[in-house]
Amino acid sequence: MNASEQTDTVGDEWATLSRALRKAHGFSQQDWAATLDVSRKTVQRWEHGVGVPDDRIESNLVEFCAGRRVFERAARGTASIGVTSLEELADLLVRSRGRAAGSRPAGLNMARHLVGRDRELAQLAALWSATRLVTITGPSGVGKTALAMAYATALPSARVIVRLESVTDPELVIAQICSALRARQHAGRGLRDTVVRSVGAEPTLLVLDNFEQVRAAAPVVADLLASCPALRVLVTSRAPMRITAEVTLELAPLPADGRRSAAALLFVEHARVADPGADLTAAALDDIVHICARLDGLPLAIELAAARLRMMTLTDLRRRIDAPVGVLGAAPADRAAHQRSIQATLRWSYELLSPTEQRLFAQLAWFSGGFTLDIAEALAPATAVDDVSALVDHSLVHRNGPRYRMLELVRLHARSLPGGGDAAPMSRWAAAFIVPRSAELRGPRQVEALHEIDSEYENLRSALEYALGIADGELAGRLASGLAPYWDAQAMFSEARRWLELAAAAPTPNPIGRSIVVTWNAYFAGHQQDLAVADRCGREALAVWLEHGIDAGEGYARMVLGWVAAERHQLDEATTEFAASARLLRASGDMWGLVRPLNNLGEVARTRGDLAEAAACCGEALELCRSLGDEHSLPSILCNVAHIALDRGDHAAGSTAALEALDIAEGIDNGVARANALDALARAGLEAGDVEDAVRRWASADRLREMIGVPIEARDRQIYSENLERARSRLGESRFDQLWAEGSPSGADS
Repeated sequence: MNASEQTDTVGDEWATLSRALRKAHGFSQQDWAATLDVSRKTVQRWEHGVGVPDDRIESNLVEFCAGRRVFERAARGTASIGVTSLEELADLLVRSRGRAAGSRPAGLNMARHLVGRDRELAQLAALWSATRLVTITGPSGVGKTALAMAYATALPSARVIVRLESVTDPELVIAQICSALRARQHAGRGLRDTVVRSVGAEPTLLVLDNFEQVRAAAPVVADLLASCPALRVLVTSRAPMRITAEVTLELAPLPADGRRSAAALLFVEHARVADPGADLTAAALDDIVHICARLDGLPLAIELAAARLRMMTLTDLRRRIDAPVGVLGAAPADRAAHQRSIQATLRWSYELLSPTEQRLFAQLAWFSGGFTLDIAEALAPATAVDDVSALVDHSLVHRNGPRYRMLELVRLHARSLPGGGDAAPMSRWAAAFIVPRSAELRGPRQVEALHEIDSEYENLRSALEYALGIADGELAGRLASGLAPYWDAQAMFSEARRWLELAAAAPTPNPIGRSIVVTWNAYFAGHQQDLAVADRCGREALAVWLEHGIDAGEGYARMVLGWVAAERHQLDEATTEFAASARLLRASGDMWGLVRPLNNLGEVARTRGDLAEAAACCGEALELCRSLGDEHSLPSILCNVAHIALDRGDHAAGSTAALEALDIAEGIDNGVARANALDALARAGLEAGDVEDAVRRWASADRLREMIGVPIEARDRQIYSENLERARSRLGESRFDQLWAEGSPSGADS
């Protein structure tokens, strides 16, 4: 079908529908024109297949269909018009205007939230010609997020959504951006540099949603814009950021001044979802206009009010909104009108709940990352399912797959209610959740446990922040030490150190719990090459473990001190510490912990040239690791096994071990292990005479390390440089550089 034929078809669709609607209601062309507020000539042109309704006329048409219950009549067979629902009508009108049905930003639901926002979308699109930073401002509930998401999701270029509703510390904004980019932050590179490298030169729209509570992080945004020329930033906030590059778009409430206003149309659409059989005749539209006016045209308030039609009539709704001592009188008189309306609507919704529902609502409001039914049942074992169902019915909670969330405004309101100021139930849940899963990270369920912690990380971090806020060092220490294995697996070194340092500084009567935190902090500092801090914290923790005679704690502290010594090329001291660590962990029965000092002993022995000792240590570590099913430790050990084999001239064994390491590293998405395996494969290729593939693999590993910020360990740098020079001398400078440029981190066979 050519373009002309397609246009005729969609025009005919609207012509047929217009004629069917008119005749089904006994209208002449003049009556139909008056109903839709157009001229008779326009109706005549439509029915001859020329022209289609614009947005204004579409709004009138939707109002007419709602008021006359057109789709209910069609379903009963009393009026066949060719479409059976509002969504089908919207799709037909989209096609009739020559747009693809999938071109709406997020389907009909998003269209509901964006009623009356065409002008703002156009303004937003135009502003980018003058700036790379736009902040959408406006009151709570006005639809800032909906506008930003609709614009972002319609773009063909890369976009990154960063939701900041649960972030209250400006220092965590860069970490949240890094997480949204899925950029891994590793030793040798800060979060800022990780984000800059991740964005690179690719045109990217970064959406920072709910920025008002972290406005002190505005310099971070300015720095990213200066460092990433292809980056654009779209911010939603109740207040501007006040930086030089910023242009603001102030979003006002929807017009609520008549039956055909955007606010009234929005109410009608949400009312149809709440109660498809609701009385929305033309006479009822006067009540709707009154309600929308009292709610100041705020989309959130309108949505929540319309949802009440699930359990009362429109007349009851209007009467309660008008009650002198009702929902509108609950908020302080010195607040802005839109704040009075929003708070009134939310408080009214709350007062419709039973006491058990109210209690659970207030407790769940502390879960900034949303919650599952399991969490709700942990808080209210006997009534959780029914209570959550009631919260969903009252539109206070929304379900997205297995998770439930509150709108941020609703969540904040709930925390201000009687009984809503107590986050203790959330913190108790967090401690009960993290402790067993942290232990499972060292067992056969490590992959599942990692996923479970990841899904609740936002809530766990909120619990840790709460514990620190009330200066409960014991709870903070339990949460921080429980999260430490997760931070290790996710290579979140900077975030780990920040929380661990805060937890270590919080008062606690439990020296053992604090020493676990300090030991972990030493471990992360060592991996970031902050050797002075690692040494100081390691020795501080060691003193406590010695005082209390705790072998496992001493074993971990000595492992950290061994790492520090090895990186300082103090190999005798490193061997002593690693050996003591292995002895202590073996004596305490900690086989999962024993794997690391054994592997480290093998690394040091290989550095000293004692290949027999190196093979013995790494072989024991490998056998133990396989018996435990510890996939996360396997790649590191296999890479050491590969290098030992290559040192002995056994190229086949070296290649086999390196290939297995690469396969496992890719399966667990471990970039550090993948880079190390590529290095080992490259070295095996060099020794076997396959120099060109070796260079490509080294280049791939180098680019991968550069992307994730992991330097080669100090004791491996000399032999690495020597091998590169051997390859360069065999190939010549020009060919080496050409092959190096071909290397890519995207595959082992690069």
